[in-house]
Amino acid sequence: VYHVNNLITGPGNASIGTVQMLLGFTLSGRVLGPGSAPQSNVNINVLDHVTRLRQHIANDNTDVNGNFTVCVAPGNYDVHYDPTVCSGMAPMQQENLAVFANTTLPTMSVVTGVHILGLVTDPAAQLVPAVDLDVFPAGGAAKLYTPGAKTAVTGAYDALVPPGTYDIHFVPPSLTRLRPASRLGVVAASTQTMPVTVLANGWIVSGTVRALGTLLPVLGATLDFYTNLALPPLWTPHHVTSALGTYAVSVDPGIYEIQVVPPRGVGLSETTLHGVTVGADLILADVLLAPPSTGVGPGAATGLSLSAPMPNP
Repeated sequence: VYHVNNLITGPGNASIGTVQMLLGFTLSGRVLGPGSAPQSNVNINVLDHVTRLRQHIANDNTDVNGNFTVCVAPGNYDVHYDPTVCSGMAPMQQENLAVFANTTLPTMSVVTGVHILGLVTDPAAQLVPAVDLDVFPAGGAAKLYTPGAKTAVTGAYDALVPPGTYDIHFVPPSLTRLRPASRLGVVAASTQTMPVTVLANGWIVSGTVRALGTLLPVLGATLDFYTNLALPPLWTPHHVTSALGTYAVSVDPGIYEIQVVPPRGVGLSETTLHGVTVGADLILADVLLAPPSTGVGPGAATGLSLSAPMPNP
């Protein structure tokens, strides 16, 4: 399937020119439920494994026998399975699938899901909308596919998952001072209503990252906050610069080494801000990232220096 965006039409006929289609491969599979019962009308979504971009595919629901076939360009993909709400089956996924020829996937077996329910508030007991719930197997790093696992305007959430034991991360929306929170080892053998999750307030550290010399903003730079450069860094979900080079990160009070890491391929070196004390909202001076061959150069007076990478997990 080829998708053309942002077409502007007016009175009369319009031409979109020649559309060059890519050679695709079929991606086939089958979805079964309890007792090996075929699952019909399961929605199939295919995402690029690296960019997370959803692929445009057609005829992407399973038939009455639980079978599906879609066509995709060559690549590595994640496949998401969305059973119908009325089936009660939990969503599932298969990850990092190499598709460089016509491919038949292993049968996907879905199970009856259980609901994890609850509310999220701030310290003033105000309900918090748009909080993402990231659900992981207890002690694991592979996030479950949980579409719709986000708080509503009422602060309520409903995550449908297979029965199991989970670590749940509550990630507030960006540009708020709310800090993320976790519940570990949540046993969900059946539907569970959780205690109210209260997200603490943090202090906002904000500023702009620019390229030394051009002063152009740096998109996609990561800011990691360390206490005495000790691992792990503070958990900061929204710590990447915007297209304007700006950032606004909610952190706990403390004294930090802030490591600023540019995206790969931009020809800039990382740098570190030393001894940054945070006890209130703080606007930092522009961070200037230098090319690797020039060192830090101008801007050293602000306390910038190079350090080894310590990624924020």
